[in-house]
Amino acid sequence: MSRLVLGSLLLTMWLLLWGDLSVANITSGVLVVTVLFLVFPSRRPIIVQRAWHPLTVARLLGHVAVEMAVSNVVLARQIVRPRTQLESHLIEIEMAAKSESILTLIANITALTPGTMTVDASLDPPTIVLHAFVVHDVDSVVRETWHLEDLCVRAFGTDDDRSRLAEVDR
Repeated sequence: MSRLVLGSLLLTMWLLLWGDLSVANITSGVLVVTVLFLVFPSRRPIIVQRAWHPLTVARLLGHVAVEMAVSNVVLARQIVRPRTQLESHLIEIEMAAKSESILTLIANITALTPGTMTVDASLDPPTIVLHAFVVHDVDSVVRETWHLEDLCVRAFGTDDDRSRLAEVDR
């Protein structure tokens, strides 16, 4: 998130808290946001330097929606069975993308999916450690995470991330 977007969100929250859209509230809100940025400097870019692609974002969102629905059904079936067959595993997966934002996105999407949780993420080397509840095939979890990484890089990745992903043989 760029400083411009963050500043806009902070200004919006300021105006919502005051409950009145007046020149005084807008001016004081801009002043408060400016002071916050001066007191708490950030390394965030002023404007987003990353391009996103609408079709690949739509593919990513569709994939996440399907995976969440399937995970909910699988986990619910395991819960209501008289004898559950839970096979939980900790799985360390090496990733190709070295971008902190891409790894964070993958970790957050994984955490949203029922039955999986991100335990650790590291940039050096780029790895994600997952805890998965219902695992009958560890390799399928690894392949699914790599597929998610591919979708995330295509949707929001930098050119460097894309070239690194193309170099990896999976």
